[in-house]
Amino acid sequence: MKLIDYSQYSIDELLDVKRSIDPNSENFESLLNELSSRKEEVAAHQVKAKQKELNIAENRVLIIGYLQVIAALAITITYFLSVFDGTASLLSTMVTVVLVVLNIVAGITAIREKYKYYWLSILNQALQIPNIAIGTISAKYSGLGGAYVSIHLAPQVSLGVDASFSPGFALYQYTASMQSQFISIDILAIIFLGALIPSVKAKVLLTHMSLLPHSSRG
Repeated sequence: MKLIDYSQYSIDELLDVKRSIDPNSENFESLLNELSSRKEEVAAHQVKAKQKELNIAENRVLIIGYLQVIAALAITITYFLSVFDGTASLLSTMVTVVLVVLNIVAGITAIREKYKYYWLSILNQALQIPNIAIGTISAKYSGLGGAYVSIHLAPQVSLGVDASFSPGFALYQYTASMQSQFISIDILAIIFLGALIPSVKAKVLLTHMSLLPHSSRG
C-alpha cells in the first residue's frame, strides 16, 4: 500500500480520515503522527467547532427566552380574564404568581445567556410535558400552548394528536370520574428541552477550557 503524505491535509480532512481509517492501515501511524505534530491546530479547530455549536444552541435558547417572557404576559392576561368572569380562586392566584415569576426569570436569564440559571428554563419546560385527566382530576400547565400526543384511556383506549393555545395552569377536581380520560405529552416542551440541554453542556465545556470571558458570559 502506498503511504500517504498527510502534511498537505487540512485539519478537517485529517479528522475526517481519522474517523474512517482502519486502525490496522499502514497509514494509521502516519496520520496519528501528523495530528500529534499539529495538536495546537487541532485543539483550536475543536474549540472553534464547539463555539459554532454553542452559537447555534444559544440562538435557540434566545428564542425560548423571549417565548417565556411572552408566556408570562399571556398567563397574566389569562388570569385577569378569569378574575373578570369569576373563575379565579386563591389557588389559581398563587399558582399564577409562581408561574409568571418563573417564566420572567427563566426568560431573562436565557436571553442574557446566564447559563448557570438555564436550569430554570429546563424546569419550566419539564413541568409542561405532562398533562393529565385521570379519574376526577384534570391538570394542565402551558406557557403559551403546546402540541400534544395523547393516550386516551376512556371512553376507549386510543391515540390522539392535538394542539392548543392555553397559557397558564388549570387544575380541576370533579365530583365524579370524567367521561374523557387521558395522559398527554407536550412535544414542543420536549423539543425546547432538547435545545436547552446541549447549550448548557457546550457552555460548561468551553468554560472549563477557560475560553469564555467570565465578565461577559453567564
